[in-house]
Amino acid sequence: MSVEHDRVIAKARGERSFICLRCRYELDGVPMNDAHGVVCPECGYEMRFHVQVRLESNDQVYQQSVKKTLNRMDRVLTRLAFGLVAVAVVVVLVMIFF
Repeated sequence: MSVEHDRVIAKARGERSFICLRCRYELDGVPMNDAHGVVCPECGYEMRFHVQVRLESNDQVYQQSVKKTLNRMDRVLTRLAFGLVAVAVVVVLVMIFF
């Protein structure tokens, strides 16, 4: 792994706490091994840090447009779900009373 990879992991470890995925032991101060991972001193579970870089748009207008579109889609899907529930209720009532 690269020096940059080490720097990104060190920065992430300095900004937040990590806990063991098995026993929930706080891993602050636990040294990292050569494979960019840690071994929980409490239960012995081995974990490895995975660094992922995501490219995002720096265009605020585009981001607002995407957010607005997703909100609109969310409202449409919510209305559709309520509509389907209403139809299902009507069908059940018809089946019960007729």
